[in-house]
Amino acid sequence: MKKCIECQGPFDAEDWRCPSCGFEPDRTGKWPTFAKDMIDMGPKEFGDDTYARMSAIEANSFYCHSRLRLLQWAFRRFFPDAANFYDFGAGTGYVLQGMRSIKPGLKLYGSDLSVASLAWVGSLLGGDVHLFHADAERIPYQDQFDVIGAFDVL
Repeated sequence: MKKCIECQGPFDAEDWRCPSCGFEPDRTGKWPTFAKDMIDMGPKEFGDDTYARMSAIEANSFYCHSRLRLLQWAFRRFFPDAANFYDFGAGTGYVLQGMRSIKPGLKLYGSDLSVASLAWVGSLLGGDVHLFHADAERIPYQDQFDVIGAFDVL
Protein backbone atom coordinates (compact mmCIF):
# COMPACT_ATOMS: atom_id res chain seq x y z
CA MET A 1 0.00 0.00 0.00
CA LYS A 2 1.38 3.39 -0.95
CA LYS A 3 1.44 6.17 1.65
CA CYS A 4 1.12 9.84 0.81
CA ILE A 5 4.03 11.73 2.34
CA GLU A 6 1.86 14.87 2.58
CA CYS A 7 -1.35 13.70 4.27
CA GLN A 8 -0.02 10.26 5.40
CA GLY A 9 -3.10 8.64 3.85
CA PRO A 10 -2.80 5.13 2.42
CA PHE A 11 -3.82 4.49 -1.18
CA ASP A 12 -3.57 1.83 -3.84
CA ALA A 13 -3.01 3.21 -7.33
CA GLU A 14 -0.72 2.69 -10.31
CA ASP A 15 0.45 6.30 -10.24
CA TRP A 16 1.69 8.40 -7.31
CA ARG A 17 -1.13 10.97 -7.14
CA CYS A 18 -2.79 10.80 -3.72
CA PRO A 19 -6.56 10.45 -4.13
CA SER A 20 -7.17 12.12 -0.74
CA CYS A 21 -5.14 15.33 -0.96
CA GLY A 22 -4.00 15.38 -4.60
CA PHE A 23 -0.29 15.42 -3.74
CA GLU A 24 1.95 14.10 -6.49
CA PRO A 25 5.70 13.86 -5.95
CA ASP A 26 8.19 15.64 -8.16
CA ARG A 27 10.49 13.52 -10.26
CA THR A 28 14.23 13.37 -10.43
CA GLY A 29 15.04 11.83 -13.76
CA LYS A 30 12.57 8.99 -14.31
CA TRP A 31 11.93 8.43 -10.60
CA PRO A 32 9.52 9.95 -8.13
CA THR A 33 11.33 11.77 -5.36
CA PHE A 34 10.10 11.76 -1.79
CA ALA A 35 13.15 13.65 -0.59
CA LYS A 36 13.22 16.59 -3.00
CA ASP A 37 15.35 18.62 -0.61
CA MET A 38 17.99 15.89 -0.73
CA ILE A 39 18.35 15.42 -4.48
CA ASP A 40 21.84 16.89 -4.45
CA MET A 41 22.79 15.15 -1.19
CA GLY A 42 23.78 11.82 -2.75
CA PRO A 43 27.48 11.06 -3.01
CA LYS A 44 28.69 13.43 -5.73
CA GLU A 45 31.80 11.37 -6.43
CA PHE A 46 29.60 8.51 -7.61
CA GLY A 47 28.74 8.46 -11.30
CA ASP A 48 28.40 5.81 -13.99
CA ASP A 49 32.14 5.11 -14.00
CA THR A 50 32.12 4.58 -10.21
CA TYR A 51 29.12 2.23 -10.36
CA ALA A 52 30.76 0.33 -13.23
CA ARG A 53 33.93 -0.14 -11.15
CA MET A 54 31.93 -1.08 -8.05
CA SER A 55 29.91 -3.64 -10.03
CA ALA A 56 33.09 -5.20 -11.43
CA ILE A 57 34.55 -5.43 -7.92
CA GLU A 58 31.35 -6.92 -6.49
CA ALA A 59 31.22 -9.59 -9.17
CA ASN A 60 34.75 -10.75 -8.32
CA SER A 61 34.98 -10.01 -4.62
CA PHE A 62 35.13 -12.88 -2.15
CA TYR A 63 33.53 -10.66 0.49
CA CYS A 64 30.67 -9.44 -1.72
CA HIS A 65 29.98 -12.85 -3.19
CA SER A 66 30.05 -14.56 0.23
CA ARG A 67 27.85 -11.90 1.80
CA LEU A 68 25.32 -12.20 -1.04
CA ARG A 69 25.23 -16.00 -0.62
CA LEU A 70 24.59 -15.50 3.11
CA LEU A 71 21.78 -13.02 2.39
CA GLN A 72 20.27 -15.41 -0.15
CA TRP A 73 20.46 -18.28 2.36
CA ALA A 74 18.76 -16.16 5.05
CA PHE A 75 16.09 -15.05 2.58
CA ARG A 76 15.29 -18.63 1.55
CA ARG A 77 15.40 -19.88 5.14
CA PHE A 78 13.39 -17.19 6.89
CA PHE A 79 11.21 -15.73 4.12
CA PRO A 80 10.36 -18.59 1.76
CA ASP A 81 6.90 -17.16 0.99
CA ALA A 82 7.99 -13.56 0.44
CA ALA A 83 6.42 -11.99 -2.62
CA ASN A 84 8.46 -8.79 -2.58
CA PHE A 85 11.77 -7.33 -1.41
CA TYR A 86 12.79 -3.71 -0.80
CA ASP A 87 16.45 -2.68 -0.80
CA PHE A 88 16.85 0.66 0.96
CA GLY A 89 20.09 2.11 -0.39
CA ALA A 90 20.14 0.04 -3.57
CA GLY A 91 23.65 1.11 -4.59
CA THR A 92 24.67 -0.88 -7.65
CA GLY A 93 21.68 -3.23 -7.52
CA TYR A 94 23.92 -6.19 -6.66
CA VAL A 95 21.66 -7.40 -3.83
CA LEU A 96 18.46 -6.83 -5.84
CA GLN A 97 19.92 -8.78 -8.75
CA GLY A 98 21.02 -11.53 -6.36
CA MET A 99 17.54 -11.84 -4.86
CA ARG A 100 15.98 -11.98 -8.30
CA SER A 101 18.38 -14.78 -9.23
CA ILE A 102 17.08 -17.03 -6.44
CA LYS A 103 13.41 -16.11 -6.84
CA PRO A 104 12.65 -14.86 -10.38
CA GLY A 105 9.03 -13.90 -9.60
CA LEU A 106 10.01 -11.73 -6.63
CA LYS A 107 8.70 -8.16 -6.94
CA LEU A 108 11.69 -5.86 -6.42
CA TYR A 109 11.76 -2.35 -4.98
CA GLY A 110 14.76 -0.11 -4.47
CA SER A 111 15.54 3.39 -3.35
CA ASP A 112 18.64 5.49 -2.95
CA LEU A 113 19.56 9.11 -2.30
CA SER A 114 21.91 8.94 -5.25
CA VAL A 115 20.15 9.61 -8.54
CA ALA A 116 23.15 8.03 -10.30
CA SER A 117 22.48 4.85 -8.32
CA LEU A 118 18.85 4.77 -9.47
CA ALA A 119 20.00 5.21 -13.07
CA TRP A 120 22.54 2.40 -12.72
CA VAL A 121 20.08 -0.02 -11.06
CA GLY A 122 17.42 0.89 -13.62
CA SER A 123 19.77 0.08 -16.48
CA LEU A 124 20.87 -3.16 -14.81
CA LEU A 125 17.44 -4.51 -13.92
CA GLY A 126 15.30 -2.64 -16.44
CA GLY A 127 11.58 -2.66 -15.76
CA ASP A 128 11.94 -5.48 -13.25
CA VAL A 129 12.40 -3.12 -10.30
CA HIS A 130 10.31 -0.30 -8.84
CA LEU A 131 12.72 2.54 -8.05
CA PHE A 132 12.20 5.78 -6.17
CA HIS A 133 14.28 8.50 -4.52
CA ALA A 134 13.74 8.59 -0.76
CA ASP A 135 15.37 8.87 2.62
CA ALA A 136 14.55 6.73 5.66
CA GLU A 137 12.01 9.21 7.03
CA ARG A 138 9.93 9.45 3.85
CA ILE A 139 9.42 5.96 2.50
CA PRO A 140 6.16 6.19 0.55
CA TYR A 141 4.72 2.82 1.51
CA GLN A 142 3.07 1.22 4.50
CA ASP A 143 2.56 -2.48 5.13
CA GLN A 144 3.88 -3.17 1.62
CA PHE A 145 7.05 -5.18 1.96
CA ASP A 146 7.62 -8.74 3.06
CA VAL A 147 11.37 -8.16 3.46
CA ILE A 148 13.39 -4.95 3.73
CA GLY A 149 17.16 -4.78 3.44
CA ALA A 150 19.49 -1.88 4.20
CA PHE A 151 22.97 -3.15 3.40
CA ASP A 152 26.04 -0.91 3.66
CA VAL A 153 23.77 2.06 4.42
CA LEU A 154 25.13 3.00 7.81
